[in-house]
This record gives sequence, structure tokens and C-alpha cells, in this order.
Amino acid sequence: DLPPPGPGAGARDPGWWLPVGLNVGGSAGLDERGAGLLLGAEASAVYLSNLFWAGAWTDAVYVFGVDRTRISVGAEAGWFLFGLELGYSAELGGARAVHALRTGFVVTGGILGGYVRWRHGLSADGDDIEAGVLFKWPFPLE
Repeated sequence: DLPPPGPGAGARDPGWWLPVGLNVGGSAGLDERGAGLLLGAEASAVYLSNLFWAGAWTDAVYVFGVDRTRISVGAEAGWFLFGLELGYSAELGGARAVHALRTGFVVTGGILGGYVRWRHGLSADGDDIEAGVLFKWPFPLE
């Protein structure tokens, strides 16, 4: 996630950023799973060097379509506005936790970003497609 534009935005010194904010989107379950709004929070620790960025993220969202909470952690990397992520996700609140691998494509412009993600359940159920918007404010880590 890139820091917001500002004076000298094209010549930022390399450094660490902590983007923190809101995640609003939707989730569509595959194989008879529900669909609906998802709402939660996300935080990243990202190293920015010119136009390349890489780091780690964590999030927690409530998925209204299945009445469950999903928590996730993983790694992300990108160039300019475009990035990829790969991580682990657990869906809590059902008879048992649904563990999943999550991968996604991210477009970020600093404060505002978007994503499309696929969650692949490690058991027979649990596959979902997620899409949404991230509103994150990047704090410099010095």
C-alpha cells in the first residue's frame, strides 16, 4: 500500500509505512455458501522503495452472508499501483473453523484501494470470492 501523494511524491525516500483502515466489500460463496456484505479492519506493514513495495498484512472482517468472522494474515508485494497477496484465512463462528488459503490482486493508490480475492478452503467447503474497497491511512514508521 503506497503512502498518499504529496510534495516530492515521485522522489520518496525508501522506508516503512503502516497503512491502517477500513475494509468494505462483498463475499460470494461457492458450492452453496452464502453471499453478502463484509465489513472490518485491515493493517499492513509495508516497505516502499521507489515504485516497488512489499510487506505483511492482517485483517478481521465480519461476513454478513454467512454470519461469521474471518481473520487473515499474509504477505503482499507490488509495483506502483498493482500488487499480489498470499496468506492464511480462518472463518470462525460455525460448528468448526474453516481454514483456507487466500490469494488476491490489489490495486492501491495510497488512501484508497481495491481488491479481488479467492479463499480456498482446506476442507471440502469454504471457497469464496471477495471483492471490495480499502480505505487506509498510511503512517510512516521511523
